[in-house]
Amino acid sequence: MGVQRNGCIALANIARDDDACKQAVVSAGGPAAVAAAMAAHTADMGVQRNGCIALANMALGDNACKQAIVSAGGPAAVAAAMAAHSADMGVQRNGCIAPPHIPRDDHAFQHAALTAGAPAARASRAGARSRSGGLSRELLLRPC
Repeated sequence: MGVQRNGCIALANIARDDDACKQAVVSAGGPAAVAAAMAAHTADMGVQRNGCIALANMALGDNACKQAIVSAGGPAAVAAAMAAHSADMGVQRNGCIAPPHIPRDDHAFQHAALTAGAPAARASRAGARSRSGGLSRELLLRPC
C-alpha cells in the first residue's frame, strides 16, 4: 500500500502547478492509475486521501484532463472514498477539492459525479462534520 500511497501523492505533486505537467500526468495514464489504486486499497485512508488530491490537481487542467478523469472512473473513486471514510477529515477535504475546478457546464463530469454517489457522500460527510465544525455549510451544499 505504501507504493500506491506514495505514487498517488507523487502524481498529485507533479500535477499541482504547471499545465504541461498536468497534461503529462494525464497522458501517462495518471487518472487510471490513481483510480485503480483507490479501488484496490479502499481501506487505506492514505491512498484515498492522496488519490483524491491527485485527481483534484489533474482536474485543474484543460478539458482533455477532465475527460480523462471521467473516463478513468475518477468521480466514482472520489465518491466511494468519501462514503467509505466519512469520518476522516483528510479524505473529505481532498474529495471536495475537484468539483469546484470543473466548469459548471461540464455535464459529463457532473453526470459522472452524480451517478457515482457524490450527493450521498456529501450527505454522510455533513453528518460527520456538523459537530466538529470542520467543513463549511457552503462547501457541503455546493453542487457537483
